[in-house]
Amino acid sequence: MYYITIFVEEFLLNCCIGQLKGQKIIILTSQTFNKDEQSIADFTLYIKKNLPQVKIKPICRCILIDHGTKKASLALPNIPLLPFEIDNYVKQSLSRIFINQESLAYDFIIEDKRQTAEGNLQIIVYAYPSRQIDRLIKLFPWQVIFVGIPNQFINESDVLKFDVNALATMKQIDGINLLPWRNWQRKARRKQFFYVCFSLLIVITSVSIILYYLALQALNQQIHRNTQLQDLYLKSKSQLTQLIDINKQNNQLKATLTQRQSITNNYAHLIESLMSLSETIPNNLWLNSLEYYDDHLNINGVSYLYDDILLFSLQLEQHNLIMKSEITTIKKHYEQLLFNIKIQLDHAQNSRGLDYE
Repeated sequence: MYYITIFVEEFLLNCCIGQLKGQKIIILTSQTFNKDEQSIADFTLYIKKNLPQVKIKPICRCILIDHGTKKASLALPNIPLLPFEIDNYVKQSLSRIFINQESLAYDFIIEDKRQTAEGNLQIIVYAYPSRQIDRLIKLFPWQVIFVGIPNQFINESDVLKFDVNALATMKQIDGINLLPWRNWQRKARRKQFFYVCFSLLIVITSVSIILYYLALQALNQQIHRNTQLQDLYLKSKSQLTQLIDINKQNNQLKATLTQRQSITNNYAHLIESLMSLSETIPNNLWLNSLEYYDDHLNINGVSYLYDDILLFSLQLEQHNLIMKSEITTIKKHYEQLLFNIKIQLDHAQNSRGLDYE
């Protein structure tokens, strides 16, 4: 498993590529890039160069530690709210608390211990320009599964000091997720999905029991009818078995006759094609080998003149048993010309069949 960890600073991108060996991530390579168009292109080439043939998708982690990260607090209303309602409340408050009209990727934490004077819980909201995140995500051919800030930086000052290697070698980095979706929302959906599936399972089980009871009654009635028909079945069984055997023998005989007729027609067509082929061979041209497969002939031969080879190919195309003739190779070997011609036999002639009785 490979880990790509990108540290986004104000003007720089610091990339570390590591590989999980045992319980540790070993840093294979690292490099720093400027946040400009040319450097972004170099960064993309750097990723492709160092991970050219990775079959398992690497884990791409993007850690935002520059001054573009916004942080603000928001009072949670003193009314019961469902998780998606809290999310909508925060989303509608983004432009107000950050005084920003551009689209923001956001995440938030509800502080259980921090309360306002009115007794409201505080929501700590983090945001980052969506265009910057979208630009970073598009750099990767794989999905970025984490974009955020490590917990140890959440409550520190604006000037952050960090150990790149220490963070790059951490398998689990906990922090704020600034992708367009939130981890806890996905967990809530999975939990809700589990409850729905459990309810459906109970309903399906109940319906299955009822259907089983009804089917059991129908089965008992059918057994009674079958008993009445048993005598008639025993009488007809012997005759039916004989008819089935006769029908199988007839089908086998038809299949054998059809197969033999097809083989006869194919061989007759091939023989006539070869006989016709021998009549079109120029005097100064010799054939070394013939290969036949799926109504195609592959001819290898030798000649001293290009004209003889071309004449031979033209004569083949004019033949009514040949659909197509193509010279694939002509190689000069000392004074001789080695050539290869591929011929497609006429399927129409073959399908009409040839009577050789």
